[in-house]
Amino acid sequence: MSAFARLFSPIRIGHAEAKNRIVSTPHGAAFGEKGNITERYIRYHEEKARGGCGVVMMFGSSSIHPTSINDWGEVNNWDDSVIPQFRAMSEAIHRHGALCLSQISHRGRRGHSWYSGTPLWAPSDTREERHREWPHVMTKTEIREVIDAWAAAAVRLKKGGYDGADIPLYGGHLLENFISPLANTRTDEYGGSLDNRLRLPTEVLRALREAVGRDFIIGLRHSGDHFVEGGLTREELLEIARRLDALGIADYWMVSGSNTETLRFEAAVTPSHYHPRGVFNDLAALTKTVVRVPVIVAGRIVTAEQAEAALAAGVCDLVGMTRALIADPEMPTKVRAGRLDDVRVCVGAAEGCIGRLRQGKAITCIQNPAIGREAELMQIHPAAKRRRVVVVGGGVAGLEAARVAALRGHQTILLEAGAAVGGQVLAVARAPRREEYASIVTWLAGQAKKAGVEVRLNTPASAADVLALKPDAVVLATGASQRVPDIPGVKLAHVASTVDVLLGRVAPGRRVVVVDEEGYFAAPTTADFLADRRAQVTIVSRYFMVGEDIDEGTRSDLYARLFARGVTLTPMTRAVEIVPQGVRTRHTFSSAETVVEADSVVLAFGGKAHDPLSRELEGRVADLKVIGDAYSPRRVHDAILDGTRVARAL
Repeated sequence: MSAFARLFSPIRIGHAEAKNRIVSTPHGAAFGEKGNITERYIRYHEEKARGGCGVVMMFGSSSIHPTSINDWGEVNNWDDSVIPQFRAMSEAIHRHGALCLSQISHRGRRGHSWYSGTPLWAPSDTREERHREWPHVMTKTEIREVIDAWAAAAVRLKKGGYDGADIPLYGGHLLENFISPLANTRTDEYGGSLDNRLRLPTEVLRALREAVGRDFIIGLRHSGDHFVEGGLTREELLEIARRLDALGIADYWMVSGSNTETLRFEAAVTPSHYHPRGVFNDLAALTKTVVRVPVIVAGRIVTAEQAEAALAAGVCDLVGMTRALIADPEMPTKVRAGRLDDVRVCVGAAEGCIGRLRQGKAITCIQNPAIGREAELMQIHPAAKRRRVVVVGGGVAGLEAARVAALRGHQTILLEAGAAVGGQVLAVARAPRREEYASIVTWLAGQAKKAGVEVRLNTPASAADVLALKPDAVVLATGASQRVPDIPGVKLAHVASTVDVLLGRVAPGRRVVVVDEEGYFAAPTTADFLADRRAQVTIVSRYFMVGEDIDEGTRSDLYARLFARGVTLTPMTRAVEIVPQGVRTRHTFSSAETVVEADSVVLAFGGKAHDPLSRELEGRVADLKVIGDAYSPRRVHDAILDGTRVARAL
C-alpha cells in the first residue's frame, strides 16, 4: 500500500470527506428511461462504489430545464418527482462509503430539438459543427428562469441525499457558451467583456450556494485550453478560474481540455487512445496554481500507477478515472489488495463507452461485457456440478469462455492451433496508437491461467482430437477467416487482406489501394499502418464515408492522422475489378469508372465464420456450443460477451 499512499489517502471536499482520491467523473450511460433513473442505472454506479471508488459522480448532462435536450437515456431534474429516484441512487452509493454527486446542466445549443420538439437555447445565434442546429437566442427573462432552475435542481439533489453537484463550464454546455467568444456574440450585459461573459456563471453559482447552503458540495469543471482558433486560451481560462474561485463558492475544480466547436477538437473532449495517457495533466497543474480548492484532473489516467504519479507530482488533488472504472469497477479494491495484475486496464478504444453514446446507444465496455449488464453478469456463480470442458480456439471469445468456466469450477482445457493466444485482436494491436488492444489478450490469458485453465498451444484440433479428451462440454471458438470477395482479379499476387498486412505476412508495395467494404476500423487503421511506413495509400469505399460505422469522435482522430499522412479517401466508390496495375472502380451513384493505380491491393471485407468442427461433433458431445466469430463475425465486445454467457450456462 505504501506505493499508493497518496491515492488511498482521504481528502476534504467542502463539508465532506472522500475516503480516497479516485473519482468517477460525470458521464452519460444512457441507462435511463424517459428521463427517469432505472435500477440498471443504479446498479451500474453502485458497482463502482462497491469496488472502492471514493467519489462517484454521474449523469453526463442531468437536465435542469425542458429546453436542455437530453439524449434519450439520460435523467431529467425538472420537478420533485425525481427526488425518490435520487434517494435510491444515493443510498446505493453511500452504503459502500463513497460520496455521491451529480452533474446538473443546461446543454445550451449542444443537442437536437427532435428529442422533444423544443428549440435549443443559447446566448447567441451561433452553432457548432457537430450539433448544427440554430438555437433560440435567450432573453433576460429566460436567463433568469435558467438560474432559478439550476438552484431548484441542486435542492432536489440535496433532498435526494446527494453530497453535491458538478457544474460544467466545459463541453459545449450553456455556461461555456456564455463564456466563449465563439459562442457568445451578445452586446448586452451578458456579452462582450470577460466580466460580462462571466455574469451568468457567477449568478448561477451564487444562486446555487444560497439555495443549498454550505453543507452541500458545489464543484466546477472547465477546459484548461480550448485549443480551437478564436476560442479561449489557457491564459484566459486561468483568469476565469481565478475569478470564479475568488467567489468562495466552488469546493473543487475539475480540469480537462479541448472544446466542442469543431469536429476535430470535439473528439479530444473525451480522448481516445489516439491521445496520450494523462493528456490534460499539464492543464490541471496550471489550474492548481490559481485556485484554492482541490483540483481533479480528467483525461486518460487509466492505472493506479499513473494516478499516484500525478498526485506525487502535484498535478492534482484527486484523479478522474472514469473509463478505468468502466473497464474494471473493482480496480480500487484490487489495487489496495496488491492485485495489480488482476486489474483490467482501459485501452482507450471508445468503442463501448463514449463511442456508443455518440451513436445514441447505451454504453458498455469493449472488454468488460458486464458493464450495463450488471444484474446478469457482474457475479460469477459456482457450477452445480464440475464438468470437463474443452474450448477450441484461443481468441478473445475462447479465452473468456475458458476463464469463466474455470472460475465456476469446471476442469477446462483450451486448444489453440497457433503459437500464441489472442486471435485477430493481435492484428488490431499492430495498427498505430492501437497497441493497447494487446492488453485485452494479456489480461484474459493471465486470468485464465490463474483460474486453472490448461492452455495447449500449437495444437490444431480435429473432431477426433476433441473427442479423445472425453469432454462433457465443448465450446468452439475457432474465429473467422478473412472474407474473399467475388471480384475479378481477387487472386492476383499483389492482393492481400488487412490482417495479412498488419501481421507482417505480406510486404505491400509503395502505392497501395485499401478497399473498405467493412465500414469499420480495419481499412483506415491498416491505411494508417501503411502510411506510417511511407506508403502512398488510397482508401476506396462504397459507403458515404470511409469507416462509416466508427463513432464520429474516434473517426475524427483517425481522419486527422490519415490526412496528415497524405492518405486519399475516396468514398461512394466500389471496387469492381482488380487488375495488374491497380483497381478498377465504379462510383456508387454516377456509375463512372476509373482505374486507381497501385502496386498492392489490400482488402477489408470483414470476416467469414470459420467452424470446421461443429457438424462433425454434433450429436457426439452432450453439450456443444459455437461462439464468437465462428458463430457470426462481429466485434471484440461481441466475442467476449458470447464467451462469458456460454460459460455461465455450462
